[in-house]
Amino acid sequence: MNPFSLTGFITHSHTFRHLILFYLKDGKGGLLLADYEEHHMTKRELKDMPLVPMSVPDSQRANSAATQAIQNVARSKDLTTSGEQAYRAWLGYYNGALKKLRWDKKQLVQQANMWASEVGLREQPSLQRKTVGKMGLKGVPGLRLE
Repeated sequence: MNPFSLTGFITHSHTFRHLILFYLKDGKGGLLLADYEEHHMTKRELKDMPLVPMSVPDSQRANSAATQAIQNVARSKDLTTSGEQAYRAWLGYYNGALKKLRWDKKQLVQQANMWASEVGLREQPSLQRKTVGKMGLKGVPGLRLE
């Protein structure tokens, strides 16, 4: 069995089914969802699939590796830059899924800022004013503008 990771908000059940069948021969796999993705995915997109909720096993080795990876973000300019780019992409991606998430723009920015902190960024990434305007986030509290 090949391990795989799936990140981002899957917007259609056929996308998930395709990924599972592509990666795993027996059609079984795991889907790790953020709290804010769970309702939409389990109650709507994948409601016809036999999903079984499971807790994530506690592993000292995995916890240690994750902690080290998060600490490395703050120590490496390249990783910090990648994290900042990922923050901007995350914000844009989930901005398009506000209705499915049942969020407003303020909640989007709050979640994005929490995500940035959780992945090890020391400060919230800045956004260009032009980008903020195009995303419809002008005047939303919590953004740091360049």
